[in-house]
Amino acid sequence: MASMTKSLAGRFAIIVLGVHVVLLPLLYLQLDRIVSNSYQEMFVTEVRTYARIVVDELETGSVLESEEHTRNLLENILLSGEGLFAELVEGGEVIYVRVVLPGQTGQFLREDFKFGDGDDEIYYLATPVVHGQRELSLRIGFDERPLRSQIERTRRPILWSLAIYFVVAILLAMFLGHRLARPLTALQRTSRRVAQGDTELRLATDSQIRELRDLAEDLERMRAELVDVGQRLKSEMRERERDAVQRQRLEEQLQGRRRLETVGTLAGGVAHEINNVLVPIQLYTEMAIEDLDESSATRADLLRVLENARRAKRIVSDVLVFTRRPDEKGPQPMDLVDVVREVLEIYRRVAPSNLRIEERLDLGARQVLGDAAMLNQVVTNLCSNAILAIGESGGLLSVVLAPASGREAAAAGLPPGDYVVLRIRDTGHGMDEITRKKIFEPFFTTRPAGQGTGLGLSVVHGMVDSLGGAVTVDSTPAAGSTFSVFLQRARWVDTVVE
Repeated sequence: MASMTKSLAGRFAIIVLGVHVVLLPLLYLQLDRIVSNSYQEMFVTEVRTYARIVVDELETGSVLESEEHTRNLLENILLSGEGLFAELVEGGEVIYVRVVLPGQTGQFLREDFKFGDGDDEIYYLATPVVHGQRELSLRIGFDERPLRSQIERTRRPILWSLAIYFVVAILLAMFLGHRLARPLTALQRTSRRVAQGDTELRLATDSQIRELRDLAEDLERMRAELVDVGQRLKSEMRERERDAVQRQRLEEQLQGRRRLETVGTLAGGVAHEINNVLVPIQLYTEMAIEDLDESSATRADLLRVLENARRAKRIVSDVLVFTRRPDEKGPQPMDLVDVVREVLEIYRRVAPSNLRIEERLDLGARQVLGDAAMLNQVVTNLCSNAILAIGESGGLLSVVLAPASGREAAAAGLPPGDYVVLRIRDTGHGMDEITRKKIFEPFFTTRPAGQGTGLGLSVVHGMVDSLGGAVTVDSTPAAGSTFSVFLQRARWVDTVVE
């Protein structure tokens, strides 16, 4: 019952039920009163009309001149079917009386002015009769019971009609309530699915009710606006997430650049000081070696000293290269394809048979601003590291040269401009995130002791940076590494011919 009262159809039916419970009894009473009064008025009118006819017969005819004629006339009143009492009085003397209803005393008590007077079932009527000099009174009593039975019989159809009307009204109210609630329920189900994320559904109704159609249109406009707002918010959130990631990447690149610049400055100063110490060590050692015999044990020791001094000088040279900047003329237009092919030609000759080298060089991206010696060393270092990462098990070394998109250049931390990108990819062991963040730091190496100085990638980074470019790396453990070298694109007047 509680759930029924909470539904629209249920409440509609309950309201209609309440209204009919109050109004139908009043309607029945009013109909009963109208029907009863109609029958009663018709009864009284017929009785009085009949009495008037009898009186006219007594007044104008010769009925009163013969007792037998008078008796016959009054007998006809009783024989008509509804007459129960007939009395003719003259001067207070009853000259005729006849009672048909058993149990009646035959005494005329009073005249009834309306149906049901006297608390009995007889309607008494007294009518004066004037015949010549004679003044008489005709008193007649008619049976009220047939009329009462007829009124009762009439009440039953009224009750049945009202009951049928009541049931039909309730059923119709429930039907209309259901028809009214059906489109609302459909809109509710659709709105719930929209709230759960199915935003492509449209809020519409097939109802012909104008208010419901207007409601559906308003809800649909609201849904469309909410979906649009939601999409804009999602787009803004994605933009902010991308901006946050980009900002974090740029901050990391800036921090790494500053760290490399600091280390580079320090390394350059230390390298110069060490170089100043190594030069006299090397000179004096060479002079001492010349003064000793070849069979001397001391001479052999000095040769080892000289070899390590030269090795230290090579390390100092690498450190100085790391801090090197272009000359006053700056980067010059050059052909990067020639540099790459020159390096790859060397590695193809010395590479093992299980190492496959592929190149895809876009000739339209061959013209860059750079330094041939620097870029030769950059490509050599990156290819050498790739081959070492692949190892003896073999694999693929891929070198790709192509124009760089603005988004790629921006992701590498470069200002807007026209760039090309040289990608050197290997199928080696790859690197984890911690190693990837440290590979460009001077003296950082993953090789065993004595097999590397940790300056190769630092030198590459310093050279590319000095040319106005950038170096990035994308690597996953056991999935290889990809080094991307971004360089400024040059525009030559003369076309380079393959």
